[in-house]
Amino acid sequence: MRKPQRTKGQPKARVNSATTLPAPVKGWYVGDNITAAPKGTAYILDNCYCQYDYVRARRGALAWATGMGSSAKVQTLMPYVAGTTQRLFAVTDGGKIYDATAAGAVGAAAVTGLTSARMQYIQFTTTGGQFLLWANGADAMQTYDGAAWAASTITGIGTSSISNLWAFKSRIFMIEKNTLNSWYLAVDSIGGAATKLSLGCVFRLGGSLLCGATWAINSTSGLYETCVFITDLGEIAFYDGDGPAAANWTLKGTYKIGRPLGPNCLVKAGGDLAVMTEQGIIPLSKVMQLDELALQGVAVTKPIAPAWRNVVQQRPGYLGWSITLWPRETMAIVNIPQTSTSDKQQFIANAESGAWSRYTGWDALSFAVLGDNLFYGTSDGRVMQAETGGQDHRFHRCSVPFEGVSHEVR
Repeated sequence: MRKPQRTKGQPKARVNSATTLPAPVKGWYVGDNITAAPKGTAYILDNCYCQYDYVRARRGALAWATGMGSSAKVQTLMPYVAGTTQRLFAVTDGGKIYDATAAGAVGAAAVTGLTSARMQYIQFTTTGGQFLLWANGADAMQTYDGAAWAASTITGIGTSSISNLWAFKSRIFMIEKNTLNSWYLAVDSIGGAATKLSLGCVFRLGGSLLCGATWAINSTSGLYETCVFITDLGEIAFYDGDGPAAANWTLKGTYKIGRPLGPNCLVKAGGDLAVMTEQGIIPLSKVMQLDELALQGVAVTKPIAPAWRNVVQQRPGYLGWSITLWPRETMAIVNIPQTSTSDKQQFIANAESGAWSRYTGWDALSFAVLGDNLFYGTSDGRVMQAETGGQDHRFHRCSVPFEGVSHEVR
């Protein structure tokens, strides 16, 4: 029996075809109009992490250390590693330091009576052992020797005025709060007389010293270490030599970048040192080649420049910016200060590929890595182990541009 012929003008049956969209392994990209986005990127990429050949959902977060008080914000996490000895210390707004190394409820606080919970810290090795030192510009400095905390033995300056510290060529350098003065100790020492290094004549814009670091520069004459000083106005000074008292101590140059986002603005990645600024994350290897405006074009955060600009502009003067490197996952975590109880987000990058994404929903005030594990401190007195267990699909969202249209997958 014949099938009836199609009536003239009757629409043809619609034929659906499937299209495979590639995984956005190049990460979150909002630097251009959606029609100009590079292949392999996503306009929205929430709670995902970009590996080289696939994109995975964020893993879960589990309570690790508890019992510090539901209103005790964990503003700082400090790891200590000496051989097989590992410790993780949580510093809370209640002016206390807890040992949060073991899972479960913490015991009594190891340190009490502090004014500020926002610590700057380093681990430093001498012939006498390995020590953890912290400073916060408000309380007298303390050191941890692997067994107990003790008051710092530094003299020559009141240690409650020390706001930051770092090591350069086996010597501890420190910053005197709200000044352009740095102080330093003798080689291989965590105590004793500190010597003042005034840098007021070096920085023409004024302001105050914010942080410092050691950076190895690869030049035509070979690899050499520099001592880096950074002000809160974004001026940088590089020094070379064995120390301020040595004949070879030389100012290599001063440069200008955007304003740094707090004292935790530095991260070492590969052979470079990067600074987190209002204009983005800037590699120091580019600072000596380009002026301040041109640096925005080489920022690590260029693919997410509009998003970066928005979160910075919404948080003028906010504390809590930090950048943490998690080597096991080659992950860099930029923690963004919370503007409200519902504002919980971090910008995440693959430190090797440069692919970005965004995490939401984690109540994180501070991050730290101990061993192979990532931890964060919360606003309700807990330490959480992050990126553990199964995949967290509750907030997973991805929007991939295809033929000028954004296709969203949840």
